[in-house]
Amino acid sequence: MSHRISGPALPVVVALIAAQCFQANALAAASLPPPATIHWSACSADLVSEEWTAAWSGRLECGSMRAPLSYARPESGYVDVTVLRVKAGVPAERQGAIFFNFGGPGAHPADYLPLTAATWNLASANSVIDGDKRRLADRYDLVAVVPRGLKGPSFDPCGNAPGLGSGPDPIIDLADWNWAGFVRDAREFARRCGSQAMARYAGTRAHVLDMEHARRSLGEPVLNYIGVSYGSWVGYRYAVLFPEHMGRFVLDSSMDVTATVEQIHETLPAVAQDLFERHVIRQVLTMPAYGVTEPDTKAVMTRLNGIAAHARRAWMTRMQTPEDLAAVLTLGRWIDDERQMWLDGEHWDTVGARLRTRAEAHRFSTVSGVDTAIRTAAESFIDMLRPSDETDDGRRIGTYLAATCGDTPWTKSIRQWRATAQWTAARYPVKGGGGVMTGLICHHWPVDAVDAFPVPGLIAAPPMLLVHAEHDAATPLAGARRTLEALPSARMIVSRGMLGHGVFGMSGTPCVEKGVGRYLLTGVLPPARSTVCDFRPSPPSRRIREPGAWPTTGDLHEALRLRLQRS
Repeated sequence: MSHRISGPALPVVVALIAAQCFQANALAAASLPPPATIHWSACSADLVSEEWTAAWSGRLECGSMRAPLSYARPESGYVDVTVLRVKAGVPAERQGAIFFNFGGPGAHPADYLPLTAATWNLASANSVIDGDKRRLADRYDLVAVVPRGLKGPSFDPCGNAPGLGSGPDPIIDLADWNWAGFVRDAREFARRCGSQAMARYAGTRAHVLDMEHARRSLGEPVLNYIGVSYGSWVGYRYAVLFPEHMGRFVLDSSMDVTATVEQIHETLPAVAQDLFERHVIRQVLTMPAYGVTEPDTKAVMTRLNGIAAHARRAWMTRMQTPEDLAAVLTLGRWIDDERQMWLDGEHWDTVGARLRTRAEAHRFSTVSGVDTAIRTAAESFIDMLRPSDETDDGRRIGTYLAATCGDTPWTKSIRQWRATAQWTAARYPVKGGGGVMTGLICHHWPVDAVDAFPVPGLIAAPPMLLVHAEHDAATPLAGARRTLEALPSARMIVSRGMLGHGVFGMSGTPCVEKGVGRYLLTGVLPPARSTVCDFRPSPPSRRIREPGAWPTTGDLHEALRLRLQRS
């Protein structure tokens, strides 16, 4: 494959790029150890469910690979890195391996790789849309390196990060004394979690070098790659360090790899609010079947912001559909009725049962299908009012923060974050305060990752393919276009009208599914720099799941969609 760079200052640009890449590659290559032996075995039940282990009949394996704790300082010791693999379905036709990163940081590939491989394996080779996926599953091992901290030597229990789950929210609980508590909790959590040794060795650069170490240890001549969301951040940095080892690269739902993590977080609330207003509020206002009585967007947002804080904390960031919004507006009014009867304090422990009884008897819509959908949504939102018993043992959140806080600088002051919280609460409340709380924790994060490196600029890399939904609140299209600008020989496919996060394999859109599949199989890219085509949903699965059989493709797509929303 060749790459092309155009522009009036081509010799200067090429010289600068060559110098940058030569320096990065020299430093990276100098710190790589000899290839390691990967010890493969059946995956343990604590890593992959026994159902999937049995379903794959030996094709799914888990391996352990020894790697330096710090590639820059080999004397620091070693760490065992876990590698997952679904072997090619037709060994005689095997052509290589495709590596995956499904996002996060902190998304465990064991939650994604078996499902993704299953959707490819279940595809018919005769399908016009999905046939290439089956051919890929037959000819390639599907591989994922587990990010450091998620398995093996890990973070000691960090506990649940303040403000990043259930409980107080810095854009809902705006009183000064609450803010002082958020700052204190963020500082204490950052020091407790970020002072651990693993926090220094679990950033993006370490993961990129682990991927390269795995490629060499597997004996693969090149690294083919699909990176989703944060996985695009990983893939871009691999391209900076090892352009000569790149195979076919797909960046799905790409982050803005030219920005800092702090800058990315600053853009997300406005995008989330805009998409919510255009795709959720607008629909309930224009369709009487939803039964919404508010006259306009401003009135809907005023009503949402008036819902009791306890319910808002649980609901505000989780409304994805018009049915969700209609359910929340109704439940909010019922909660107001309940609170008028609370004479001796709040009674959130019993309100759920009364709301459920009322929902079962209530007619949400005169249209039967809409009525059922809103009632189903209402039941889910009622469940969210119960105290969450989910805890984080420190692994996922530790890995997330090691990369999020350690990859690029965080420069805003506490006062600036306070202003951000107030501004977000006033203008963009549906995003919630997670970004503000992340900023406070990263402000106090005690050390940069040992292997951290600055955001690279324009790079000379082999051609790669970006694929994106037009409407993506997690990784906005505008940021992905800036990534495209930083990759002179790359191509992009945009699914027009698609609302979601994670594109390839999640629709029936020909230019996406066929374009990505053809590229991974043959290396042939779309001819145009940017291709835009209309989104088409996946056709419904015709197969009914039998007892003991694999899930249907529809069930797999839905499970992946929900998981990718969190990646």
